[in-house]
Amino acid sequence: MTRVQALMLSSAGVVAMGLAAYGEGALSAPPHRAHAAATTTVRLKEYRFLPATVTVTRGTIITAMNVGKLPHNLTIEKGPNGKKKTAKLAGTPTFMPRQTRSLKVNLKPGAYVLVCTFDGHRQLGMIGRITVR
Repeated sequence: MTRVQALMLSSAGVVAMGLAAYGEGALSAPPHRAHAAATTTVRLKEYRFLPATVTVTRGTIITAMNVGKLPHNLTIEKGPNGKKKTAKLAGTPTFMPRQTRSLKVNLKPGAYVLVCTFDGHRQLGMIGRITVR
């Protein structure tokens, strides 16, 4: 037996042992895939959120896109009145125009407010609503 033949037989044996260890059909089983998180997009523009009302499930990732000309942020507060500052529950940092930030919503089911806390934007009406189901 030549060295090449011995190497081929040895390799075939390793493959056969691997298949036996995993059982019949192991090669045809689909790979396990984790479920992708739900996503939703909110655009931030002077002085509003588009859409102004968002409904998500816990674990959803919000993609906040600054499509305005000024810096903005997306902050979720306890509420119920977005015109009055309440406890911050989650939020993005303030970011510049043409930039995007992501925020994973890990809140209990309920109704909350969206606000932009950048200088004066809340007072100018940059307020929305978010419902977590």
